[in-house]
Amino acid sequence: MMSSEPERFPIEAGIAPLVYAFHSLRLTPPCWSCEGHYNKSNELDKLPRVWFYANSMVYPDIVSELLSELSAGRRLSIHWHIRMVRWGDSLDITFSIEPRINPTDDPDLDDLRKDTRVIADSIMRETRSKMQDRVLKLNRRINASPLQDAG
Repeated sequence: MMSSEPERFPIEAGIAPLVYAFHSLRLTPPCWSCEGHYNKSNELDKLPRVWFYANSMVYPDIVSELLSELSAGRRLSIHWHIRMVRWGDSLDITFSIEPRINPTDDPDLDDLRKDTRVIADSIMRETRSKMQDRVLKLNRRINASPLQDAG
């Protein structure tokens, strides 16, 4: 179950793939999401985003790396980023994945929702291998450390 109260707070269809991607990692549980919305004047009022917890900076850093790769490959309509957010009185570190909107940007909500699916697919495919690579590199550094020999 991805929503704590699915009847009162269902996950919106336009953001569900990205919420599922974070949920499936089991390392970055999502805690809030929005698929993005226009206001009554048909202006973009709310951006698509997912807030998630992470108990290590490694996970948001890896997702940020994926976002950079997707942007560099021109697979996203606009640049996306990870930022730290405040979520109630929680002691957990909370992050948001969201589009980075510049004053000159005029994003289309349909394009941003397509971006969320591209990001979700990338997270599902690539995050675990990137995490394993990080762990291997850290292990090599630890094993090569002179402190190991001093013991």
